Amino acid sequence: MSRRAGGRLVFEGIGVSAGYAIGRAHRVDRSRVTTPKYRIDDAAIPAQIARFEAALAASESQIAEIRAALTAGSSDHGLILDAHLMMLRDTMIVDATQDAIRSDRINAEWALSKVMRTVKQMFANIDDEYFRERRSDVEYVGRRVLRNLMGTGQPNLSLVRAGSIVVAHDLSPADTAFLTEKAILGFATDVGGKTSHTAIMARSIELPAVVGLEDLSEHVGTGDTLIVDGTNGRVIVRPTGEEIAQYQRWQHRYATHLAQITALRHVPATTLDGVEIHVAANIERPDEALAAMEAGADGVGLYRTEYLYMNRATLPDEAEQYAAYRAVVEATGAAGATIRTLDVGGDKLIEPIKQNRELNPVMGLRAVRFCLHEPALFKAQLRALLRASAHGTLRILVPLVSGVGEIRAVRALLASCRAELAAEGVAMADAV
Repeated sequence: MSRRAGGRLVFEGIGVSAGYAIGRAHRVDRSRVTTPKYRIDDAAIPAQIARFEAALAASESQIAEIRAALTAGSSDHGLILDAHLMMLRDTMIVDATQDAIRSDRINAEWALSKVMRTVKQMFANIDDEYFRERRSDVEYVGRRVLRNLMGTGQPNLSLVRAGSIVVAHDLSPADTAFLTEKAILGFATDVGGKTSHTAIMARSIELPAVVGLEDLSEHVGTGDTLIVDGTNGRVIVRPTGEEIAQYQRWQHRYATHLAQITALRHVPATTLDGVEIHVAANIERPDEALAAMEAGADGVGLYRTEYLYMNRATLPDEAEQYAAYRAVVEATGAAGATIRTLDVGGDKLIEPIKQNRELNPVMGLRAVRFCLHEPALFKAQLRALLRASAHGTLRILVPLVSGVGEIRAVRALLASCRAELAAEGVAMADAV
């Protein structure tokens, strides 16, 4: 942060969604709550567990209400909120908190806080940035339950006016989903990263946003004039008239640039010496495939299927996976999609498979080795992929192969799945 006379402040952070916003700030109070900690006797255990379950139910109702209030076009928001609803029944959180109440003889708030610290640390140890950022989702859910336990209520976002720039210590995806429906200009937060769900939402609707600003929210009041520079990761508090004029010019230039590249989005990517470059998209969710094609992508170069398995208490069955993979290949058409088989194990965790807790991503059960160790799980995915291949061009990528034997085992299992589906009369592509 830098300062100048007249109260002007400049903060440097992480630009997670490009563009420029100029407007009045609305500060959302996301201050931390102090967790009460006290010991209880055996007779009080049922009451504390009942309080915890009531707070879970209240949190579920609140998130469901926010989801229902979203417009039909907010599918990205709905998927993320669905994940939060599933977290509220995740045994890693629910059972562990209840166990802590019983075994440690402590109140529900203290027990939940202890469990959340453990779960967040598990995510913090994950190498993959996308999955590491899911710890923020766990924190959002835990904080909501904690506030309901304490009766402090949730921040009132209904007071945010259209045309505001939202400033907060942090924003949950539920907050962001609600705020984007109010036509805000942009947002800036003290914490966050490029792959957080809040950042993903901002990019999906082209809302200028900067995160990782450390203590911005402590220096901004509702009504302050702000400039949010999502392109360069900068926020200017109480800017000068000259700066406002400069950023207005940049806004116009940026809008013109967007219009130009939008008009050219389906023109082949060709170098000056005539070499055509194939530019495909990486996606985490099926609905991103259509958006990528509309933006001019030459198909999907990598669909990471782990998203289907994360933040849920049960594994996706073959029918659910088939619907997801079919949506991707239908969206990409002849350009096709490369779909990666499940890459979990080691430092990527999925709750339904309890043995998937070995934090040893190099030598442990990871990716293809994990899948071959769980043939029923793997067969459901391979069958779904083969069924989806009937609807477009589909390629299968097997991750982290360490030897020829693993490829042979995958091919054998794939051939077995193909034979089963053929006997059932299911349509498939001749080659996948």
